[in-house]
Amino acid sequence: MKKCPKCCALCADDDKYCSSCGFDMSENVINEESAGPAETPVKQKDKHSITCILGLICTGIYILISAVYWIIKAFESYYETKIPVKWLFLMLGIVPLFLGLLLSVIGTVVAKGHKNKKAGRLGIWGSGGCLVLNIVLVLVLILCRFAENRRFENTDYQIGDYLIHYKTNDHSQAEAACYYWDGDPRNTDLKIDYCSDGTKIVRLDYFRIKPEDSKDYYTFKKYRDTFMGSLPDDRGYYKGLEPGTTLYFDNIIFNVEIGKDVEKVSISKNNSYIYPDDIAIWNGDGSVSFYRYFYYFTVDPENKNYYAEDGVLYNKKTGKKVEAFYKGQDMSYDTKASVYAPERAIETN
Repeated sequence: MKKCPKCCALCADDDKYCSSCGFDMSENVINEESAGPAETPVKQKDKHSITCILGLICTGIYILISAVYWIIKAFESYYETKIPVKWLFLMLGIVPLFLGLLLSVIGTVVAKGHKNKKAGRLGIWGSGGCLVLNIVLVLVLILCRFAENRRFENTDYQIGDYLIHYKTNDHSQAEAACYYWDGDPRNTDLKIDYCSDGTKIVRLDYFRIKPEDSKDYYTFKKYRDTFMGSLPDDRGYYKGLEPGTTLYFDNIIFNVEIGKDVEKVSISKNNSYIYPDDIAIWNGDGSVSFYRYFYYFTVDPENKNYYAEDGVLYNKKTGKKVEAFYKGQDMSYDTKASVYAPERAIETN
C-alpha cells in the first residue's frame, strides 16, 4: 500500500493515480512503512553530578589545608619547636572535610542510581581521597621519624664518662645519652665534643646526669628491694637506709660546654618509676648526699645550631630555649643536713 501525497488516501502499489483525488502518484510517493520520525534521537552524553563535583572541590580544599598542617608538624619535628597556628588549620579543615565526605557520598549514591559512572568516580575520589592522602602523609611523617632515629644504633656503650649510641655505619660519631658523675662536687665541668676513645659526640639524646654505679644510692639492691616491697603511698627517697644515717641535701650546677659539632640537644632526668628526679650519692662514711642538679651552658662560637645566654641554651634556628633544668627556674633544695630515723628526720647543723 502507498499513500497519496496530496490527500493521504491509501492506494494500491500499482496505482498511478489516486483513486480519491486523481493525483499523479508516479513520483513523490510515501510508503506507509517508511512513515515515521525523520531522524533517530542521539543518545545524550553522560553528565557529571553537580553534587559529586562540589564534594570533590570541598575535598580538595581540605587536602590543601591538611597538607599545610602536616608541613607545620614536620617543621616542628625538624626544628624541635612548637607552632600553635597549626591548630587553626586543623580546625579550619573540619568544615570542608565534613562537607566533602557528605556531598561525595550523596553524589556517589545518586550517580550509581542513574548509572552515571563518571560522576560515581568523582564521588569516590571525593569521599576516599582525603582519607587516603592523610594516611599517606602520616605514614610519610612516621617513616621520616624512623629514618631519623635509625641514624643511631640502639645498643648502649659506656665509653669513659659517657653512655653513647654509635652512628649507624659510622662509629666515629655518636649521640650521648648519659654522663656518669664521680660524685665529687668539685668535678662539675664537662665539654660535649669527644669521648675518651676519640668518638665525636654530635648529639645529646634525652641527656641526663647519673652517678657512677658504685656511688649511686638508687642502684643499690637494698634500696630497690625495699622500694619495690613498699606500697605506692609509702615510697620515699630514703628506703633502705639504716636508722641514724646522716643525710645531706644540696644543689649542684653542672657547667656544660656544647662543642662546635653538636647538632641536636635534648635533656632528660632520672624521673622514672623507681628513680627520683635528683641524684643520691653514697658517701664513703655511710652518709648519703641528695642533690638537685642544674645546668649552666656555654657554646663553642663555631657551633651553627645553638648559642647560650646567662647559662641558658637556645636553638639558633628557632630562637627557642632548650628545655633543661636551670638554677632559679626549677625547684631546688634548702641546704641542710639531717639524721634519718624511721619515723622522723632530726635536723642537725
